[in-house]
Amino acid sequence: MKKKIFRYLFYSIYDFFNIFINLKSNHNFIILYPRVLSIIFQKILIFEKKKRKFFFQNVRDYSDILTVHEIFSDENYNLKVCNNFENIQKEYNNILELNKIPLIIDCGSNIGSSSVYFNKIFPDSNIASVEADTNSFEFSKKNIKFKNSFIINKAINCEKKNVNFLSDNEDNRASKVINEGGKLIESTTINEIIFDLNHKNNKPFLIKIDIEGFESNLFLKNYDWIDDFKVIIIEIHDWMLPNESNSFNFLNAIVETMNKKFKRDLLILGENLILVRIDE
Repeated sequence: MKKKIFRYLFYSIYDFFNIFINLKSNHNFIILYPRVLSIIFQKILIFEKKKRKFFFQNVRDYSDILTVHEIFSDENYNLKVCNNFENIQKEYNNILELNKIPLIIDCGSNIGSSSVYFNKIFPDSNIASVEADTNSFEFSKKNIKFKNSFIINKAINCEKKNVNFLSDNEDNRASKVINEGGKLIESTTINEIIFDLNHKNNKPFLIKIDIEGFESNLFLKNYDWIDDFKVIIIEIHDWMLPNESNSFNFLNAIVETMNKKFKRDLLILGENLILVRIDE
């Protein structure tokens, strides 16, 4: 109990100072609720600087609070800090000028906060939020309320088949596909999502992948979609799965596709690798 109280006190002070840090021009959001209030009200109040508007993110527990802070305070997906953001924005605008809609696929959308973030930054996009955990999927509906959203309760895979899924009750961020045991669930593919949403006049723009190590399967085969996306954001999980070379298939797929057609810049942003397609 003492540990928990100390943790909340520490992070309350940390969050207070973060408000001033996030006033800088390269930050898009400011979180106004200290974590103690977030636990009590199960909501987090966020200020969007560009539009000067407030909005809430709903949370269930402390792991959800960490998720929201990583996304809207630490801004782990803030492409604006990258030197080639101008090229990313140019591609986004070019898609719109072609009378098409930029498609963002959020693999491992959890409670939906990452999808909300992308919607705030790229508001004219269609966003497919893919989450395998049923509890997180259902809860994400409280956060994903923008009209151009498509929420999919399946695992993401290199092929369509059932997979074993383990829900982590202590930290929902760690729920993942496993080899044996758990619950049998459906999986889908990137190509299937693109095809299913094709009637929406989409053009692939950005894909974010945070699937707790299952990227080793996602990039095992059928990764021809890589070239379609201007931006790939991925958290690899070798740190979580030592001595398994878990990122091998991902690295192999990227090198193979770059040797065939488009080269990419590789950037590091927080816990994520950002791969930006070079078109010129």
